[in-house]
Amino acid sequence: MTALARVYVNYTHLLVPEDGPVRSVKDLAGRPVASGAEGSGVQVVAERVLREAGLSGGPTPARQRPLGLAASVSALREGTVDALFWSGGVPTPALAGLARELPLRFLPLDGYVGALRERYAPVYTAVTLPAGAYGLAEPVGTIGVGNYLLARADIPRSPVRELLQVVFERWRDLLREVTAGARLEPRFAISTGEVPLHAGAVAYYRSVYG
Repeated sequence: MTALARVYVNYTHLLVPEDGPVRSVKDLAGRPVASGAEGSGVQVVAERVLREAGLSGGPTPARQRPLGLAASVSALREGTVDALFWSGGVPTPALAGLARELPLRFLPLDGYVGALRERYAPVYTAVTLPAGAYGLAEPVGTIGVGNYLLARADIPRSPVRELLQVVFERWRDLLREVTAGARLEPRFAISTGEVPLHAGAVAYYRSVYG
């Protein structure tokens, strides 16, 4: 598998009711947490964060519940979970809607970035939920995970170049609803880490940007 571009960053959200007792990740000990659908990327990030916080095992682990986004929102609204993990663009409409119904606190997670990078890979970065998103009065530091546009290595160069041309010409339409993490620009797009760029992508970037 090869990369055509690093398209945008998923922002990890960890939210709790504002009037509840949870003020930090460690406060989730023994509490039910919506940690993302089974096998999802958000579940992976949630499990890793909880492990780094010492809440994946031991005497009082967080009680992870594998719920998709809609079910997670309903569970937090109804009080059957005390926290919700999500990884996505900013704003995520379902969370923006919940924030209009229920005062929320978004917990900072950027303090875990270094440990995650050291243990797993440099795919994790420190990013910020901006003030104004979800009604936040101040920015909140969290964990970013890059999202790549991928293709098989045996795809011919020509369709790859044509696809990238459309993507870069229409990126404002493609990412219209995203206020944070929308970084579809060449220097960002080619930063695909250990995933090699497709030969057609290399040819496109060289032809347009030198």
